[in-house]
Amino acid sequence: MTKFGQTSRFALLASAAGFCLTISGAAFAQDTAATTVAVAQDPTAEGGSAASDQSEEKIVVTAQKRAEAVLDVPASVSVISGDRLEKAHAYSLSEYATYVPGLIVGSAGTPGQTSIALRGVSSELGVGGATVGTYIGDLPLGSSSAYARSATFALDLLPYDLDRIEVLRGPQGTLYGASSMGGILSYNLRPADLDQLEFRVGGELDSINGAGDLGWGVRGTANVPIVTDKVAARLSLFKQKTPGYINTVTFDSVDGNGVPAGFHANKDDVNEVEQTGGRLALQVQINPQVNLKLEGLVQKTRADGNASIAVDRDDFDPLVGDRDLIRYMDEPFKRDVLFFGATFNADLDFATFTSATSYSKYDIAQRIDATVPFGLAPNPGVLADLLTDISVKKFTQEARLASPTGGTFEWLVGAFYTNEDAPVSQALSLFTTGSNPTFLFTNLSIDLPTTFEEFALFGDVTVRPFENFEVTGGLRWAHNTQNFSQEFNQFDGVSPDPVFTLSADGTSKESVVTWMANARYHFTPDIMAYARVATGYRPGGPNVVVPLIDGPPTFEADKLINYEAGLKGSFFEHRVDLELSAYHIDWKNIQIPVQIFIFTGADNGGKAAVNGVEFNTLYRPFKGARIGFNGAYTDAQLTEDSNAGPDGARLPLIPKWSWSLNADYSFRIAQDWNGRVGGGLRYVGKRAVSVQDGGKLPSYTLLDLTAGVSHGPWELGLFARNLTDERAYLGTTDYLQLGLNFADVTINQPRTFGISLDTRF
Repeated sequence: MTKFGQTSRFALLASAAGFCLTISGAAFAQDTAATTVAVAQDPTAEGGSAASDQSEEKIVVTAQKRAEAVLDVPASVSVISGDRLEKAHAYSLSEYATYVPGLIVGSAGTPGQTSIALRGVSSELGVGGATVGTYIGDLPLGSSSAYARSATFALDLLPYDLDRIEVLRGPQGTLYGASSMGGILSYNLRPADLDQLEFRVGGELDSINGAGDLGWGVRGTANVPIVTDKVAARLSLFKQKTPGYINTVTFDSVDGNGVPAGFHANKDDVNEVEQTGGRLALQVQINPQVNLKLEGLVQKTRADGNASIAVDRDDFDPLVGDRDLIRYMDEPFKRDVLFFGATFNADLDFATFTSATSYSKYDIAQRIDATVPFGLAPNPGVLADLLTDISVKKFTQEARLASPTGGTFEWLVGAFYTNEDAPVSQALSLFTTGSNPTFLFTNLSIDLPTTFEEFALFGDVTVRPFENFEVTGGLRWAHNTQNFSQEFNQFDGVSPDPVFTLSADGTSKESVVTWMANARYHFTPDIMAYARVATGYRPGGPNVVVPLIDGPPTFEADKLINYEAGLKGSFFEHRVDLELSAYHIDWKNIQIPVQIFIFTGADNGGKAAVNGVEFNTLYRPFKGARIGFNGAYTDAQLTEDSNAGPDGARLPLIPKWSWSLNADYSFRIAQDWNGRVGGGLRYVGKRAVSVQDGGKLPSYTLLDLTAGVSHGPWELGLFARNLTDERAYLGTTDYLQLGLNFADVTINQPRTFGISLDTRF
């Protein structure tokens, strides 16, 4: 019997814990797939202040739930403008993330299968919910429960009709609450304009090296003032299609080193992706002091498969070809996002009252070919698939009062409530190639309906004891209640009734207090230094329960504290923007996986520390030209031996070094004719695969170019992503536990050339 065959029976039984992953999700790495340079060239993408050339116009953000210039925020903030994202032709968050220092976005191979880490704080280390909060404007979207796998299915909007994306690095537990221990990412969509009638349409074609078809996209926007200065509506629609370029193969033997051999072609171009969606926004200016904004959004993602390939586990060289993946069946992925929001603002003279209400629903259907993980390959007669279905319904309500800005004393108080219902189910099926049930064991299923309810009170106070200096302190108290049920069934393929059933219920209650304190001093109106201390947390929850088996009935919130100092400023008559920050993070009580019978549950244990430096620079040497350089140094490692891993182990999938260098130039060609050109270079260093072994994903460097010509309302764009056609490895899943010395790695998009045409009227 081959080494693979010896492990296959064990895999059938022991890997049941893997399929019933309950809390844990797939491991992701940075997905810095082909991003065009336009993002990096944007001064706002680097946290800079000037909108163009030497202008003194300031970028305004709402990072602290007040409108203020980004260079005045006493925290590390980056802003990516929507205009630049459109010129970049980026189709997912993973395609532009590396232009924000410290932001790591991983992908399992499609938009919507996304994880987000900031400052080395990632769910990759253990189990549980997300460590970075995702928002649409002022409104959260994403599960707070550990069981709904928000850590691996983070919000990933196609960047169209965006005003800006704000990225806040470091814990934001005081103003934003749970699951923001690494920071938050906020999509700020364009509001309906009360004055301007505007229509816009556009489209593009692109060619991916090695893909069987062309990619294409169409988009349109209409902004209509219904009552001038009073009521306006904005409608946007889009559709984007990305062709497949990954091929699948099968194998018929395993050599003495545990490496598959004897490959056979299966299917070509299996990872085609289609994204469609739209948004309707309404703004009503009830009177000069009262404003209401309403919006509804829908986005649908359909993928035929994942952008992954098979590599040798020792040297990470492709096992077959640089686009070949071992699979026996298709792995479709589907995600639907539905979102409604209402934001009401009223100026009460002594304070501004804000009410922010949201309802969101997202549905996920994922199929994984489990033939290899369950030890069935290379037997071509028996296959296995794992189906995951997640449906999350979330209601949130926040109300707050904020005093006017600019005085010697400012305050903000608020209350927050959320109620979440998240049914989760998984099913593992074994069947023959003729789709007939096997006699071994046909089906395992687990249902995990969960609820999460939270109430929180928060506030902060700012005091300016003397000119140019201020101190702020904030506090948040939150209490959550969670309930879940688990029902595990095994079927034999003969009887419609399960041959084995395991049912149990769980509940947890938890109160958490977070706080922050910061001080800032303005040396000049354009140069500011700050110091900040802030805490954040990720909710705990009820654990899986197995009768007569010892296991923790609940797991606790893990928490961290971030110490930070920074300098921000615009220098040399606004020719140079600089943002520099250094930080230290202590992360304790980490949520880690624990085996409870055949299930994967959670427990707390271990500590980690992250030390880092982040910087953004933007230089405007002359009119129309911008040169940007940004980067991050992140030293993230465990600081004690625990079930999470050994002391000193680097946290998985976090590079120690990452940087980008970029430049662009906008110029006048002739009367009513303008041009632009740009280029960008991005580097991501080696990353540890896990804390348990010494394997490292190799570093990579990607090159992007963009150009455009505009005449009146028309604009023609050209772009090239990943010009050198480098294969960047962005994440990994290995099969060492099965005795197979290979891994699946997610790759970036191959070299892509494209052309676009847009017009406004």
